[in-house]
Amino acid sequence: MMVDFFRRKMKAFIWLIVAVFVLSIFFMAAGSLFYSNQQTEQAQERAAAAEKARATEEVKSELDYKAPRQVASLVYKGQSETITEGELNKGIKNAWESASRYRGSTAPLKAFKAMMGSLILDNIVKERLVLMEAESQKLDVTKDVEEVLAQNIKKAGGKEQLLAAAKMDEPALRAYFQQQIKQERVIRGITSGKPVADKAVEDYYTAHKNDFKKADGKDVKPLTEVRNEIVAKLKAVVTDDDIKEYYEKHKARWMLPDKVTLRHLMLDPKAERWVKDVKISPEEIAKYYQDHLDDFKAPKKVHLKHIFLDPASDAFKAAAQVTDEELRKAFDEKVPVEQPVQLSEIRISAGETPEEQAKAKARIEEIQGKLKTGASFSALAAEANTGELAAKKGDRGTVKPSELDEPIASTVKELAVGQVSPVIEGDKAFHLLLVTAKTPATEKDPAREKEFEAKKAELTKELEADKREEAARKQLTELKSSLERSDESTPTAAFAESARKSSQATSAADGGDLGVVALGKNEGNRKVDELGAGGYLDENITDA
Repeated sequence: MMVDFFRRKMKAFIWLIVAVFVLSIFFMAAGSLFYSNQQTEQAQERAAAAEKARATEEVKSELDYKAPRQVASLVYKGQSETITEGELNKGIKNAWESASRYRGSTAPLKAFKAMMGSLILDNIVKERLVLMEAESQKLDVTKDVEEVLAQNIKKAGGKEQLLAAAKMDEPALRAYFQQQIKQERVIRGITSGKPVADKAVEDYYTAHKNDFKKADGKDVKPLTEVRNEIVAKLKAVVTDDDIKEYYEKHKARWMLPDKVTLRHLMLDPKAERWVKDVKISPEEIAKYYQDHLDDFKAPKKVHLKHIFLDPASDAFKAAAQVTDEELRKAFDEKVPVEQPVQLSEIRISAGETPEEQAKAKARIEEIQGKLKTGASFSALAAEANTGELAAKKGDRGTVKPSELDEPIASTVKELAVGQVSPVIEGDKAFHLLLVTAKTPATEKDPAREKEFEAKKAELTKELEADKREEAARKQLTELKSSLERSDESTPTAAFAESARKSSQATSAADGGDLGVVALGKNEGNRKVDELGAGGYLDENITDA
């Protein structure tokens, strides 16, 4: 029983050590504002004033990146570290900028901190623990840092260009690379040898193509170029079996003594025995009040009205019709037609020991050198391969890339006829590939049609959701324009009528009226729940 208890504790502990920043930042905007090109001069003046107020408020909301207050303390293997509020604020600012740049977020910094601060702090703690584990292993990554720095300087076109792009000086950039490499080493120590499915690599590449854009920011790098990076990311996802294996291998590190003597003394400053002797003068009260005025400020309040168009409602059912042509187009974009190839291969077994692997790599590079000088691929394949592959002079016949293991499959897709691949390092061998011919793709391939039928329901659901959202956004834009053109001396009546007619929010029956609510945090205020902002109202909202 003691062993089971210890394993459960260590499982949670190791999860904490090997966790990598996995920020999946989810939040919803507090509302949508659309600007019309047909605004009157008076409306333009109001918009300019609102923009000036927003800019002023944004400056006020800037966080203190030097705040010394301690927000977390870590003790691990004889090491201790603290995390200050200033460091947390820097992490929040970085995550906020990333969300704004890549996810189109419009949330103000204060709102982002209120919603994501705890999660970001958790991830900073996890990153520090991984680095502390690296320190306990006394990892020396000096050589690795120099290699990575040299590679990045070459890609950027020079050291000055790299430092300008990274917005760091050289010592800061070296420190950043050092941290990243140490984290990777610790994670790799646990996940090395962990297999990653080919489909998982392709799915990740498809879902994160924006992360793999070339230097010009337009084109996307091919899968062959970024596959190793994706595999490393996926390997960082640790399973229960990985934890159990790592624990069994390293459990001696965390063996606890059989017996522990513990003494604990706590004095509660709020206890009656202490409170009765405390005397506070009026002067002290006044000074505390003056020193903490911000704590006693009443929140700004506004009279808020709300219209919500729900894309999932029956109001947009008619707009969600999907045609067979649209389904086929979506399928072709998601699963491109595959082109079979005539493939030849030279394969050198990697062996089991580091010495055998080094020898195999030298052998494949020697063959690669001969090919570059014009040597015959089939002749070298017959000489270097073994068994049936040697007898066929490396000819593997006609194959589809999807039938091959990674990284061979993704490499074959990128090769032109007559082109020899770079050396490919697989799990058990080194490879050189040659595409000798490509067969025209067949759109009506029976296997492909079967896959299309299997994905129809999923694609239909995705397309319907896209169409519903598009229709809702269009109606909201039209509704906004209609309200701006209203002849009413005040927009209140027109807004209420539109809310009762079109809104799918709970407040529709009241003409969209949420009443007077406080800006900022609104914990427990059910009136603002329908806004989906976690109870937080953007402080840039002005009174209606």
